Amino acid sequence: MKKNTLKILSLKFKSNLAKALIRILPKFQNVLITDSLNAESNAIAMANYIAENYDTSVFYVIKRSFRESIKPLLNSKIKLIEINTVKYRLTYLTSKYVISTHGYLDSPNNQVHINLWHGVGHKKIMTARGGRKGIKADITVATSAFTQKMFSEFFKVPLDSVTVSGYPRNDIMIKAETNRGNIIKQIKPDLRSYDKIILWMPTYRRMPPGINLNLGVNGLKLDNLYNCKGFDSVKFNIILKQHNAICLIKPHYLYDALDKSELNGLNNILVINDQWVLKQKMTLYDLLCCIDILITDFSSVMTDFSLLDKPIICFCTDLKQVIDNEELYFEDIENWLPSKLHQNKEEFYIFLEQLLASGVDAYIQKRRKMRDLYFLHQDDGSTERLANHVFKLNRT
Repeated sequence: MKKNTLKILSLKFKSNLAKALIRILPKFQNVLITDSLNAESNAIAMANYIAENYDTSVFYVIKRSFRESIKPLLNSKIKLIEINTVKYRLTYLTSKYVISTHGYLDSPNNQVHINLWHGVGHKKIMTARGGRKGIKADITVATSAFTQKMFSEFFKVPLDSVTVSGYPRNDIMIKAETNRGNIIKQIKPDLRSYDKIILWMPTYRRMPPGINLNLGVNGLKLDNLYNCKGFDSVKFNIILKQHNAICLIKPHYLYDALDKSELNGLNNILVINDQWVLKQKMTLYDLLCCIDILITDFSSVMTDFSLLDKPIICFCTDLKQVIDNEELYFEDIENWLPSKLHQNKEEFYIFLEQLLASGVDAYIQKRRKMRDLYFLHQDDGSTERLANHVFKLNRT
């Protein structure tokens, strides 16, 4: 008990000391960028743009295991610093600008904090999930008047501090679309022989109240890769094979999806993760330009993907559980989605097969309605707009 108490007191002292130091230490014109330590596309796009266009030092926070895989994605001027090192702490304490995608760091009045966040979609976040604390920031990044109001509410910040610049990561995706052929060539295994490339991104499920999470070494144990009980991988693979399509399945990074035995011999299904994407020397948003159809339940990626104006299939067989856990921001969720919400496996198989066979997307107008609600800017200039706002046009 005494040892644990001393540990808690030590952590509290370090925290209080850091809070004092960060307020009194002078600030250099440096930019510290921190994400979830999983190479967030928003953070990468912003870091590269600042390094290429401004005369200021950019520091990007990483975990050691990602150092070599993330280097090809970043401008050579960017300095990599490992989390929880002395250099990291000193840089945090003395940087004028802190840009974050997850709001882990507190910033005093003599530091400019930019909350990039890491997605805008249909699930509750921060105060909407019952949390008391928002994310204090001088600038919070939104994508439209609609999301500006949402983020002001979610993060407990003034509406006029939320800037509608658009998301930097979407610049990566939109620019990559013009270079799709070369990007596909980078991917191993070779996907060029397939007529259609599908990406399936099931989302993380909140646990009911009272259940404690134990992430373990590899993350939460996933009942199945699809977040769909009783899903028939063999039948799914047959549909894909008949139409010369492949499906890349990317579970949420908090899940442990290492057991892929159910996919043995199913060559039209490939499970990927963040490390797989990095090995291709690209970000997730580079990969998105290669995708013909996106399948998800409520991933915020589908909101961004709508900018490419390609089919999206919304599929969720546990909607009642999601609603009971109060995960969704909208009560009438289907009215806000880019397609019909398929809640039945057989219905999903039929719809997918029809889409692959005919190429006819029945939900173009529904998808565009959502896109226009979420995005004021639908170009590749979001990073530039945000940087101009942050640095007030003080370019090199």
